[in-house]
Amino acid sequence: MLRLTATGSNSAEMGELAEAELELQRAIGLDPDNANAHYQLGQVYSQIQHPEEALAQYQIAAQQGNPNAAAALAGLYVEQGNDAQAAAQAIHTLAELPETAETRSLRYQLYLHLGEARLNQGRFNQALESLQIAARLAQELAQSDANSGQATAPAAAPFCLLAETLEQQQQRQAARSFWQRCLNYANQSDPEEDRWIGTAMEQLEGE
Repeated sequence: MLRLTATGSNSAEMGELAEAELELQRAIGLDPDNANAHYQLGQVYSQIQHPEEALAQYQIAAQQGNPNAAAALAGLYVEQGNDAQAAAQAIHTLAELPETAETRSLRYQLYLHLGEARLNQGRFNQALESLQIAARLAQELAQSDANSGQATAPAAAPFCLLAETLEQQQQRQAARSFWQRCLNYANQSDPEEDRWIGTAMEQLEGE
């Protein structure tokens, strides 16, 4: 069962998604409580643009205690406009995670999803609180990469969302510095971040 899960994960990494789906389904058939297989299958479904199937697999894996699935589930809820569910999932998972270096990436994802959900709900102060934590964690992750010889910029998303939140609060001057960092860190090869680049440029040019 572990071999099938590992093989399925490797197939997914190699882009062999149909093979990965089959192997992970076989692993789940042998052990329905294999949370990692459910999570990996959810990842495959996300890659092939089957969000409902991905949602079902993430829900199972999250219920079985897989925190990576819980973070993915919160993100998918945000994408689908289910902000209350996204926030609840993120808060529940964060409460169970220790604040260690090993969980830093996962906590970053959860605070990012929580912040975006709160922004969408119009709960701007709560959005700022979560997104500021996400931004700090993004910087810590980038520093950790630099320390290991992998120079990377911090993730752009929390800075872009912080700028948007401040704009919603009519704090345009405060938003400006975050738009600049959003622009500096965003990767135009990522469709979502490329959209943020356009927004950041418009906001900065409009000053």
